[in-house]
Amino acid sequence: MSTRLPSILALPLLRARSSRFSTRRISWGVRVLCGVLAVAWLLHAPALAAKQKAPTTDTVSGLVTDNAENGISGAAVTLKDLQTGKTVAIYTEANGQYQFSYLDPHHDYQIQASFKGVASETRQLSSLDTRRKLVINLTISTGQNKDQAVADKLATLLNWEPGSVVADIGAGEGRLTLAAAQRVGSTGHVFTTELDPKLLVNLQGLAARQKVDNITVIKAGEAQTNLPRECCDSIFMRHVYHHFTQPAQEDASLFQSLKPGGILAVIDFLPSQEASTLESSKEDVPNNRGGHGITKQALVDELSAAGFQVVTTPMDWPGEDYCVVFRKPSQ
Repeated sequence: MSTRLPSILALPLLRARSSRFSTRRISWGVRVLCGVLAVAWLLHAPALAAKQKAPTTDTVSGLVTDNAENGISGAAVTLKDLQTGKTVAIYTEANGQYQFSYLDPHHDYQIQASFKGVASETRQLSSLDTRRKLVINLTISTGQNKDQAVADKLATLLNWEPGSVVADIGAGEGRLTLAAAQRVGSTGHVFTTELDPKLLVNLQGLAARQKVDNITVIKAGEAQTNLPRECCDSIFMRHVYHHFTQPAQEDASLFQSLKPGGILAVIDFLPSQEASTLESSKEDVPNNRGGHGITKQALVDELSAAGFQVVTTPMDWPGEDYCVVFRKPSQ
């Protein structure tokens, strides 16, 4: 009897061997594929992790407010790139809001706000911060003590006394207007002017809130004070003159608004080279400004051309401002 299996019995055995061989081949292929994928993941994992951790902050915005948390309109907000040294700046909107966009996510920055010669704290923006939109609010201490010191000096320089008629040009929030109104008393009068519509509305409610009746609010013109002719014993302005776009016309209007022998005090600050790069400034001021601000010499030259005579330049003015006092000739 033959020991060979019949072919019909051998076929299933051959198929079983072939199947085991194919399974081994598939299993080996899967192992190889998994190994390749594992190596690829190990090679690219650091890059993926770095990409996920890469800083993505490209916008910073916020509010600039005073101590009472009121938004400050027209504050200059400067942003300095600490890698390139480049500084850009913008003015805040009516509610004190600002925004910088398209920041380089790999750079560090410094941000600060300033208004009328007073600066906020300096804040840092780190490239390690992974937030895409950063909110940084800045507070400027507007300083009631400083206002009082300025008012005291103006009262002496401009001879404020009961019965005096005074004008505050570009009064802003009206703090110096109130100080003048208190000094000249009920027999005196203070004209307060403003070009900005929202600030004008605030000034119109100021007298009622403070219960004083010797203040008249006037909407200023682009090149005119809009004050009555020869109405004032003295006129003053703070951080306003450098905004004049038509100084010759505006200086002539100031001259006409003063009585003969009347006194003009201009408080301002020297130009800032950093702030000369303001992105959103729409002012068309003369080229002699040299940045955001005005030099004393440019101020004296322009007002002298209008007929004013320099009286004094106090050397101990509060803060970083300066003051120049002029007089309209008596004849």
